Amino acid sequence: TDPGWAAVLQVLPLRNFRPEESRAYLTSRRVPEPLQAEALGFTHGNPLALSLLTDLYRLQPERFTVRHPDVIQALVRRLLDDVPTPLHRHALEVCAHLRVTTEDRLADALMINDPSGLFEWLRSLSCIESGPTGVFPHDLTRDVIEADLRWRSPERYRQLHDDVRRGIVRQLQHGTTAERQTAFSDLLFLHRDNPIMQPLYQWDMLGQAAPRPAAREDHGLLAEMVGRHQGSASTDILRHWMHRQPSGFS
Repeated sequence: TDPGWAAVLQVLPLRNFRPEESRAYLTSRRVPEPLQAEALGFTHGNPLALSLLTDLYRLQPERFTVRHPDVIQALVRRLLDDVPTPLHRHALEVCAHLRVTTEDRLADALMINDPSGLFEWLRSLSCIESGPTGVFPHDLTRDVIEADLRWRSPERYRQLHDDVRRGIVRQLQHGTTAERQTAFSDLLFLHRDNPIMQPLYQWDMLGQAAPRPAAREDHGLLAEMVGRHQGSASTDILRHWMHRQPSGFS
């Protein structure tokens, strides 16, 4: 940031570290191995976040915690310093809470008629990615914005959850079959921090698979799965019903 260095400085993007690179970095900074898994889970290999955490550990090893407010605040400042208005920040919070954000979802959550300007602004951010069904934040961006809002104002966080959930529930009740399947994944995603729900789903895969009628070539796989989990007696029952009602399987 010193202008005197500008003529001799070459700026390069630094992508997220791979897990083995993150562990090597944490080890080189003398962060104990038992703390490294949690650090990787929170930072997703983001070099800035890893650097902040290792500085915190060096200064306060006895008070070290991965989601320390000082680390969250430093990352929030880096992510949100250029947010132009409170409404833009609210749009970013909505985007962090949703699995995927579309203009319709944004309009529902913010209760505005035309969210197109806000949506285009979200798409322009380096911390936001575009996918086939909408936009979504990088994992660390999502975690940091969520943690900051939850810490700053639990009541605003609860209100955000209700505002986001409202449109999803309406789509579950009135949408087409495909829309209801998408809304079901979106509703599950809102509960990803629930300790009971956490181990049950592969959260980054939600919405990427949908049920369809089982074809004959699927029957062998279904039988193998049932045999592995429930034994040969259950496999015999399965084969009986696949013969009797092949259309009854998805």
